[in-house]
Amino acid sequence: MSSPNLNNLILVGGILAYVSMIFFGIDASLVPQSSIALMCKLHLWCLTTSFSVAFGAMFMKTWRVHRIFTNKSLHKTVEYS
Repeated sequence: MSSPNLNNLILVGGILAYVSMIFFGIDASLVPQSSIALMCKLHLWCLTTSFSVAFGAMFMKTWRVHRIFTNKSLHKTVEYS
């Protein structure tokens, strides 16, 4: 019930978020002026992709649990004798 594939997607999203912070934290005086625009684009790409992947996987886990608990065919009464 843990959904290891979705957990792996959440992990990938978290790693991408940390990678985007590396691009965000690099000092502009340490890199050539021509690379700053590329680093800004990489920072934004990593951050938006990480959010989409991690939030999408968490939403899919929530949706999966919702579908399991709202399935009408599984709601059967148990008769005790």
